[in-house]
Amino acid sequence: MKYFLKMRFQFFLFLLCNVSFIFSTQAQVNYSFADFPDSTNAIRAQFGYLMIGDQQYVGTRINPELTFGKLAFGLDVPIFFNVGGTDGGIRNEEYRQGSGAFRLLSYVRWGVKKRDKVFLRYGTLDRTNVGFGYMVNNYTNAASFERRKVGFSYDVRFLKVLGLEGIYSDFNGSTNLYAIRPYVRPLAFLEDKALLKSIEVGYTYITDSDKNFYNQRGERIDTKIIKDGINAWNIDGGLNIANSNKVNLSAFVSYGQIGKSQSLSDSIGRYTVAARNNPALASVVDTTFLAGYTGGSGMSIGSQIRIDAVADAFQLDIRLERLWQQDHFLPQFFDALYEIDKDSKLWLLANARGVQGTYGSLSALIVKKLRFTGGLQIPDRVTDVTPALVHLNLNANNIIEGLTVQANYIKGRLGNLVDAFKLDDRSLLTARAGYRLTSFLEVGVNYRWTYVRVEQDGVVSFKPTDYLMPYFGLNFDLNKKKGQTNK
Repeated sequence: MKYFLKMRFQFFLFLLCNVSFIFSTQAQVNYSFADFPDSTNAIRAQFGYLMIGDQQYVGTRINPELTFGKLAFGLDVPIFFNVGGTDGGIRNEEYRQGSGAFRLLSYVRWGVKKRDKVFLRYGTLDRTNVGFGYMVNNYTNAASFERRKVGFSYDVRFLKVLGLEGIYSDFNGSTNLYAIRPYVRPLAFLEDKALLKSIEVGYTYITDSDKNFYNQRGERIDTKIIKDGINAWNIDGGLNIANSNKVNLSAFVSYGQIGKSQSLSDSIGRYTVAARNNPALASVVDTTFLAGYTGGSGMSIGSQIRIDAVADAFQLDIRLERLWQQDHFLPQFFDALYEIDKDSKLWLLANARGVQGTYGSLSALIVKKLRFTGGLQIPDRVTDVTPALVHLNLNANNIIEGLTVQANYIKGRLGNLVDAFKLDDRSLLTARAGYRLTSFLEVGVNYRWTYVRVEQDGVVSFKPTDYLMPYFGLNFDLNKKKGQTNK
């Protein structure tokens, strides 16, 4: 036990101290800093050379983002031509899967969640939480940018004391991930300085019966084990313990259950029969443990502190959560990696052992130009059936005059912490570095480790690969004040 506690402390210290490493590896997770908006007024067009696996392209990606009061929207228009193949045609993979032409719409948003009474977002869902994040945390429906989905997220408050929030992951013909959370703030009518007015209690119901799966040739099939559905629920509550202009301290508690998936149970039965005739299978997975698969439950107790210091030039946000889980339960089950391979997630759930653990995250905003976050979910004993998860994020704007760096990294299903930063099929990474040559011209490079449709020897598949694009382009910052320059 002491060994694992020491290892966990050393790793978390490593995460916090190596901000220089983060500069080259990440960009969007989950923040509570409303001062750093999640959209801006800018028109960007990047022209350059693109490599996806061993395929080569030239073209442009046009990304306007505009905000009008509480209304904001963004577009993502890719136009690339194959220069390494024989046809030289336009690359249309990003339009052929997922949401098709709607993929051009990155998002439409009204309001800011937890700040405005009405928050609505349609399109790509990033860094999405429901409630206090016990079941749905850092969720994205865009794990593969080529199979980006059009989803919906909302949070609406009524009469101060009632609210409703939730998400729907994909309007693409199947019963996809759906979560709804009614909540109540029973004492919200009290005076503004009363701490008890912040009490919030909510109930979340989550279901997913996604049939839109693809085989190794990129063809849609419906034979995966998620198809009969997975259901979960949780109840959570929290309040502010201390609240001032400079310090906010809150505490929360959550309890949840993930129900038994019948299709997963049937798959376990078939696996157990096969293992009787193949001892090698039985040596890989504990079939006796799998035979006892039912639903599982867990709970957590946590706190979060936000500190604003030095005339708002420095903000710090620290979250620490203690987790308890029974067999066949995983906290934050619906996360950024969920959409990559839902069946693998379900098998991980079937093999999950009862364990205790800790989730911690640290976010900082410095002079409203540098924002970084590091987070770690780690059981007391890390194994393949009790895995860890790490996420890192950076957004640096004009720390060095004219330079912007953005990056985001997440990796889950960690059976040990040694390969936490190794890119594989458990990883997602996006990064961009850009330098302004003038007020509207920019050069830079985009990098992704993501899931794309790749054709090799006549076989089409979705698999993890890297995406590298050096570029030059236009970047019109419409937020810039009159007379302000970038260089």
